[in-house]
This record gives sequence, structure tokens and C-alpha cells, in this order.
Amino acid sequence: MSKEKVVGHPFFPHQLLLEAFAGCLIIAALLFLASYLPAALLEEADPFITPSPIFPDWYFMSVFGFLKFWVWDIGPISAKVLGVLIPGLLMGLIIVLPFIDRSPERHPLKRPIATTLGIITILVAIYFAYYAIKITLLHASAGATH
Repeated sequence: MSKEKVVGHPFFPHQLLLEAFAGCLIIAALLFLASYLPAALLEEADPFITPSPIFPDWYFMSVFGFLKFWVWDIGPISAKVLGVLIPGLLMGLIIVLPFIDRSPERHPLKRPIATTLGIITILVAIYFAYYAIKITLLHASAGATH
């Protein structure tokens, strides 16, 4: 059994204290901003008036764009079902991907396939988010003129 010299600091307590300190700084900054720059109150919500245009939260914007983009039925499966099912399957693939790709390499340049797929995923998500915003605003402006 060979003894190798390990260079660096142990995780506990060095890295743990560093992470705790960074977390405290973030919480202090959020408390400061919330105290001195509070969010303005808007008008009281009316459950009988639907705002136009309606947007989902930012993390669902690309899925919302894909749902608006996908308009083709495939056999007996409707376009709306596929518009929800396809992004769900792709998210499941992203969750399972670390268990499939067991490469010991960590540097992105030494993993060209994983890096390329990651960049393509980000670009597709940005495109569908842009598409969702564009098409929703277009429909809202067309509905306001009629």
C-alpha cells in the first residue's frame, strides 16, 4: 500500500467554513437589499381579470416556447400532449445522463461530445424562451387591435 502526499486543505473545517461564510454574505446582502430597496406594491389582485399577456416563470419559459412551437400531431397523439411529453423526456434524460456518461475526465475540452450537447441544450433553451416571448407578445398585440 503506497502512501501518497496529498496537497491542499481538508474539506472539514476549511472548505465548510468558507462555504458557510459565503452563504452568510449572500443572506446579509439579500437582507440589506430587502430592507433598503423593498419591492413596490402593485394594485390589488382581481381573480376575475386575466392579465394579458400571460407568461410562466423564467424556468418554464423554454418549455412554454416549445409547447407553442410544437403544433404537429403524430398519429393518435395530439400536439399538446407531445409538447409536454417531449420536454419531460428530455429532462429525464438530463437527470439520467450523469449515470450514463461515466467518463473520469472533468475538463470540457477533453469531453467534446458532452460539451457540444450541453452548449446545444443551452442554445435551444434560449431560442425557445425567445420564441415564447415573441409569439406571446405578438398574439397579445394582435388581440388588442381587434
